[in-house]
Amino acid sequence: MRDTATDLYFPADLRESPTEYKYFIDLPGVPKSDIKVQVDKDRRLIVCGERKKEEMDVSWRQQKQERRFGAFQRKFQLPEDADVNNICMHPGQGREWGPCCQDPKRRRTV
Repeated sequence: MRDTATDLYFPADLRESPTEYKYFIDLPGVPKSDIKVQVDKDRRLIVCGERKKEEMDVSWRQQKQERRFGAFQRKFQLPEDADVNNICMHPGQGREWGPCCQDPKRRRTV
């Protein structure tokens, strides 16, 4: 089952260090200003936004369209020891964006 507002689906990875969790999400064509990150009452990280369709010059004619546009939403259950009050959003390399949950008190072996 996909957690999407439309049929858009962006793959994600979760990485863990001794002090934080970090989600890496491929969001090609989506600027940071169009991404919203929040945590709901059930401790789920919700990443939503919109991939907007590009304007096409009127002298061009669309032959084929495989890329999808529109609203999207992904939900991730946060680990029990994630600090829900300390969520930040960092651009990654290339087209990845990484919401992370930092907890300076969290010290455990990965």
